[in-house]
Amino acid sequence: MTLQPLQIAPGIVKDETDYSSEGRYIDGDKIRFKSGLPQKIGGWSKLTTQTLTGAPRSLHAWSTNDQVDLIAAGTTERFYVYKDGYLNDRTPYRYQGTGTLTNAITTTLGSNVVGINHVTNGLAENDWVKLYNVTINNITLNGDFQVSTVVDANNYTVTASTNADASATGVGGSLSYGYYMKVGNESSFASFGYGTGTWNQGTYGTPRTGGTGITLSLRTMTMDNWGEDLVFCPSGDRPYYYDSSTDTSQIVSANTPDNNQGIVVSEQRHLICFGADGDPMKVAWSDQEDFTQWTPATSNDAGSNLLSGGTIMIGAKRLRGGNILLWSDTTAFLMQFTADTLVFNFNIVGTNCGLIAPKASVEVGGLSFWMTKQNFFMYDGYSKKLDSSAIEKHVFNDFNFDQRSKVFAAHNSKFDEVWWFYPSASSQTNDRYVIYNMKDQSWSTGTMDRSAWIDSPTWPNPLASNEVGTRYIYQHELGTDDDGSAMDSFITTAPLDIADGDQIADLFGWVPDFEDQVGDVNLTVELKDKPNSTSETIGPYAISTTTEKVDMRNSARTMSFKMRSNVLSGHFRMGKNRIDIAPAGRRR
Repeated sequence: MTLQPLQIAPGIVKDETDYSSEGRYIDGDKIRFKSGLPQKIGGWSKLTTQTLTGAPRSLHAWSTNDQVDLIAAGTTERFYVYKDGYLNDRTPYRYQGTGTLTNAITTTLGSNVVGINHVTNGLAENDWVKLYNVTINNITLNGDFQVSTVVDANNYTVTASTNADASATGVGGSLSYGYYMKVGNESSFASFGYGTGTWNQGTYGTPRTGGTGITLSLRTMTMDNWGEDLVFCPSGDRPYYYDSSTDTSQIVSANTPDNNQGIVVSEQRHLICFGADGDPMKVAWSDQEDFTQWTPATSNDAGSNLLSGGTIMIGAKRLRGGNILLWSDTTAFLMQFTADTLVFNFNIVGTNCGLIAPKASVEVGGLSFWMTKQNFFMYDGYSKKLDSSAIEKHVFNDFNFDQRSKVFAAHNSKFDEVWWFYPSASSQTNDRYVIYNMKDQSWSTGTMDRSAWIDSPTWPNPLASNEVGTRYIYQHELGTDDDGSAMDSFITTAPLDIADGDQIADLFGWVPDFEDQVGDVNLTVELKDKPNSTSETIGPYAISTTTEKVDMRNSARTMSFKMRSNVLSGHFRMGKNRIDIAPAGRRR
């Protein structure tokens, strides 16, 4: 018996031919590398069975001064806070979004569609409104409603639960209302003129070029702490404030910039808006410790700066030590507090390294990692391109760039990993991920539906949300299953040979060595004569925790091995597996 150990370098190589990747892994899903060896990733389960309305775009976890653990979840439609085991809807009203209307209701006999007259209401289709305590013509308006249609700038409709028993216009007496923060698009899409998309999107009177239309951007959301409270900002909107002591949300101030790309809070407690006031390259900040003061004066720190280097600000990340990295679509800037009349200095620290999406960066111990439209970068005092040659084409040649704003980065501190979730070319949502292992600088690839993630020291496990189907918050690295179902996980080696395939090899068996194995691991072997030859697959062979050797008797010039776990509670970590192999014709 001639046993040969499988000595394979960590990481998955997707951008070379299978044969040129000898000594590497060439495919895998739900696999990570720890200390150079592959193992199945951890499982996940629902934090709560309560669901999220709208596509999740941001998660944030923190503790109050009284050590109450909170989780905020922002979607394209609502804002939630998970507290004391319950997911609470804390969606705030928009600026000037509350008041009372008089005789504003229209009903139609036999219809549950109710018209509301409100001059210059600013609503769009699918926006959420609260209407209070009116019953008229068998219609009761008392609760949350989604705008069904926007007839014009002064009229909209909602759908009631019952049909009207009479037709009437200009009735209802006193109707109180509250208009929640704007609802955003779940996906980017092109609009081709009147009647396409929803009312109140884009600029009125702006002509559209035939065949090109306008791109209506999807909704993203940024969040940051203000002490024990939270500031959050949906893209295209103004900042809102969650007060943890009162468990309520509201606009930060009537003075804050509107139509922002996002926010970040400085270490010195300035609220910073980027893409501020609809100016794509403008960065504006409030007075120190006072996010209601935005008008610059000699008595405060408020100010703004119009940056050069790109066409639109995309994202920001506060680093350890207080500096802030800002990204446009092409350039990385370092924002530094000066404590003088300038308040902040801005320096370009990288070009041709713009951020692909507002949430596509993470901060790890003073370093930052991010995805661009072509590759991956890190900042450690200098902007540096990561060596992603193993997976670069695999990621960016099969990528839905129309939905690139959905890309987000995720830090997994338990395993020294940075993940990026992204949409493949045929998907409208994030359906794939790529993992960068910061210790051995290797890459892994796989499939998963996730649209938000947070790795927080205040919570025992990373938290994430999905976009496809019913939306939940999940706890990750918990168990080994896919929310109670078996998680399908596999890894495949590149073809192995003897003397570069010049000699046919006899394969007599496999001697397994797995650590932490639970359930069977199935082994299949693909045999080939030449790279373009038809392959022969043998197996699967079920390897249990007591299997000493898998006996085989096959011959080929090359052979690759696939290990798969797809059983409930299944898990494995590869050790030093060996194959019984010899040049063909040798006596046994």
